[in-house]
Amino acid sequence: MIPQSKITVYVAIAGVFGLMGAIFFYSTLDYAALESAEINLIDVEIINLNETNDEAKITVTFLITNTSDKTITVGMIDYKIFIDGDEFGEGQYSAMDVALPGRAVFSPNEQIPLKSTMIVEKSESNSENFEKLVNNGAIEISAEGILTTQTTWTVAENEFSTKLS
Repeated sequence: MIPQSKITVYVAIAGVFGLMGAIFFYSTLDYAALESAEINLIDVEIINLNETNDEAKITVTFLITNTSDKTITVGMIDYKIFIDGDEFGEGQYSAMDVALPGRAVFSPNEQIPLKSTMIVEKSESNSENFEKLVNNGAIEISAEGILTTQTTWTVAENEFSTKLS
């Protein structure tokens, strides 16, 4: 016969494991909501041109749409900008160092533009596209990357590809 104190310990351990399983299961319910977030490139603008160093400070604006019924936040957007199909530069929007309550909150069916600044140096590989961008030439701008969305319990990373419309 097993003493009463051992049964109590076994039941407590089983209860802890059951609670951990329930928390894990509950956290997986948000994946569909996080994966449904949409991202669109809506603006690429030169805000400062340093002709002596052949550098351009560029603001990239993404429109994030929460198409789910859950409230989410955006933790990070890692992206590469392409001009006429050629890689032009890479940047990052990050709010990972900000606590969840301090970030932009995307309520269900809400759209919020998020801006990121990147500095691009003119080089041999991007000189033609650099000049096109600076001189407002006819170019096709697109972005590819990873959008990191979060709820209280869950983090999801989704790949995206979008063109400036």
